[in-house]
Amino acid sequence: MSKSSIIHASCKGKKGDFPYQDYVSVQEYPSYSFAIVADGLGSSKSSARGANMICSLLAERFNSVAGYLFDIKEEAGKAIENWYAYFGKLDIPTKDCLTTCSFILVDLEHNIAKIGSIGDSPIFYRGNTGKVIYTLTDKDFLNETACIGTSKIPVFEIKEIPFSDRFDFMLCSDGFGDEIIIDKVDALFDYFIEKYSKISADKRDKLLKQELVSSMQDKNNDDKSIVFGWICQ
Repeated sequence: MSKSSIIHASCKGKKGDFPYQDYVSVQEYPSYSFAIVADGLGSSKSSARGANMICSLLAERFNSVAGYLFDIKEEAGKAIENWYAYFGKLDIPTKDCLTTCSFILVDLEHNIAKIGSIGDSPIFYRGNTGKVIYTLTDKDFLNETACIGTSKIPVFEIKEIPFSDRFDFMLCSDGFGDEIIIDKVDALFDYFIEKYSKISADKRDKLLKQELVSSMQDKNNDDKSIVFGWICQ
């Protein structure tokens, strides 16, 4: 059976009184692992609450049964339905809670990665081809990002990726993703694996956060979140 190693970190951007709007959830089990990144839209006054809720609802569903036993599209869809129902019950306009979201669930028994996204939080992965591939939903001509909270209930774009003996991945909010140079992503993957595989698991996240904080730039004041994982036999 394959084994996962996942590191993650998140830090608040230099945005004055704006609330922290990124949320991350990571869980590793012997048979499967998953990671979720939700990024609230800065233009939406309660987006932090929206991001936190979709992250929590997805994690709740993914924690319920073994990763290979359920329909990922169905479970992700139920999480969105519950998100709209939650804010509807509280009589909070969902347009005030807009958020993007991306996730990955890796079935370690059958070597299949399942990814899903709504919005512009990118997912990068490297499998059998040996080259990093990335998925990103383009903004439309009005520069509007697809998100959860619009009047039309969105659907996660799901993709299943079989792999053989190795699989690496990275999820991030656009605060980090916007600074990535695509031509150098393979080198970034190699850097993370080379460095963090040599560090004890209980110290990895703290060190990654230190690196993330030190990378903050004045020109990009967004919150930054990153999850990186490597799967091997």
